[in-house]
Amino acid sequence: MATIILRDSGSISSPGSTAKGTPLTNLEVDNNFSNLNITLGVLSNLTTTANANLVSAINSITFTPGTAGNVLTSTGSTFTSQSLPASGLSYVEKSANYTVTNNQGVLSNTAAGAFTITLPASPTVGNQVVIADSFGSWSSNNLTIGRNGSTIENSAADLVCDVGGASVQLVYTGNTWDVFATVAGTGGTAVTLDGTQTLTNKTLTAPTINSANIVTSNVGTPSYIVLTNATALPLSTGVTGTLPVANGGTGITSFGSNVATFLGSPTSANLALAVTDETGSGSLVFGTSPSLTTPDITTANLLGYSTIRSVFETGNVVASAPGANVQIDLGTRAVQYFISDASTNFTVNFRNSAAANLNSVMSVGNTITSAVIVTNGASAYYPTVYQVDGTAVTPKWQGGTAPTQGNASSTDAYIFTIVKTASATFTVLASQTKFA
Repeated sequence: MATIILRDSGSISSPGSTAKGTPLTNLEVDNNFSNLNITLGVLSNLTTTANANLVSAINSITFTPGTAGNVLTSTGSTFTSQSLPASGLSYVEKSANYTVTNNQGVLSNTAAGAFTITLPASPTVGNQVVIADSFGSWSSNNLTIGRNGSTIENSAADLVCDVGGASVQLVYTGNTWDVFATVAGTGGTAVTLDGTQTLTNKTLTAPTINSANIVTSNVGTPSYIVLTNATALPLSTGVTGTLPVANGGTGITSFGSNVATFLGSPTSANLALAVTDETGSGSLVFGTSPSLTTPDITTANLLGYSTIRSVFETGNVVASAPGANVQIDLGTRAVQYFISDASTNFTVNFRNSAAANLNSVMSVGNTITSAVIVTNGASAYYPTVYQVDGTAVTPKWQGGTAPTQGNASSTDAYIFTIVKTASATFTVLASQTKFA
């Protein structure tokens, strides 16, 4: 292939096999090569002398160097000395306040205390920084990323990093610093939408809880859970004990000191739900079902709500004579009948039971009536000392005079009405009636 060096507007070229312009002579190559822009081709057609001169001329060409480490870049007409473009982040370690620069990473250490990394001022599109918790201490001593006049995620507020072992990348979009977070290492745990996780010391603001999950999941034994405006929750599944009627339950296990404690203002419908017969299969109907065994029902709570057809008062028939000290347990019976002839005068003490005194079960204004029935033979005896909860009281007797003896060959009935007027303070109204 023939190669010809041509002269064209002060330039030498190697066009290959195609000749363009005016061929150079050996003399021109020898004497006029300086100040030429050269594009090299194959120079096989030059004479030996001309070829050597060309090589020598090329070897003598010099260039003015730029800054060390720079490269020449073309503008299309000239070459320019420029630094290499950035190809990655450079990292620094910091444990105190620091202002980061573009394309820089910070390995932060807040183990000794919280501090602030400030973002670059006047950032441009594409600027980026990376800040990492290299010591896993953000969760104990938070790191603050200062916005330095720009916004972070369109918010005019600094970013507080409180998840240990995390790192954040911030990229400037031209309007704000976008945040891209990575959670790893030994620090925090990201909360997922559908994963099974354990949350500790978290505050859930207006959460939506699927009631089916509460039924089937083990929620442990929390100290308390407050549900506000909860709907569609089951009332029976997982409930320990008896759910009150007022809250949708089906009944109660026992009566306390006051029906209203369980039922509020009782109605016949509520009583039917709460009280069943001996078999537990049906509602109790007063007068036809079995009698209640000493129920503790406050009369005032039933007035106006139920019609009582028959009431049987529980009593205790004692086959022996009264001893020196007679205990009347009003919690289990109000009538005590001694059918054997008395042999001594005696003390009568009114109490609720051996385990509880009467004062503990009566409120101020409450009243209870008891009957003590004594059988006398030829020698008559009677109660001479009267007590409530072991404390002596002086009854007010019907007719104004206390009895001084019993009635021989008769049955004496002593009726006591006990009124609580203050704490551990009682007024006792009494009467003696002879039956023969």
